[in-house]
Amino acid sequence: MASEPTQTAIDTGIFPVTDRLLLGNFLTPARAKLLPGLGVTHVLNVSDAPSVVSAADAGVREMIDLPIEDLRQLSVEVIEDALTAIHRMLYENEGRVLVHCTACQNRSPTIVWLYLIASGMEPDQAAAMITSVVKDAVPGHSALVSSKLVEWARRLGDKLFDR
Repeated sequence: MASEPTQTAIDTGIFPVTDRLLLGNFLTPARAKLLPGLGVTHVLNVSDAPSVVSAADAGVREMIDLPIEDLRQLSVEVIEDALTAIHRMLYENEGRVLVHCTACQNRSPTIVWLYLIASGMEPDQAAAMITSVVKDAVPGHSALVSSKLVEWARRLGDKLFDR
């Protein structure tokens, strides 16, 4: 598990949350060139703008755009799509997944936070893990999720992790 952000992470805008799950700022062509060296195999874009690079350009197996408007409540469908995609990408040939939005403050940290909760982590522990590497992240932003959605993500985790 990751702890303090390294200077490299701060400089690149790509932050390891776990060994195989990373958060980042919007994937620019320059940032995309770094992905193979970081071992990233899959990318999930949860910003409201489409990707500006392709999976081939970034040297990854797969890139998914799942548009999320910032500071609007997430739907169950969007959460299910995002968490299911992350889970599949992580467990597909031991993937290493980058989840990004525009500034890595609300959307991508909240999606990764929900995934960590779905995996069995407590919300406070998941938030602390994220904010230890992305200092200005707001995982679980109240404009994006409610306690009902958090509980729904936990139940989805029971299905994803076969519990």
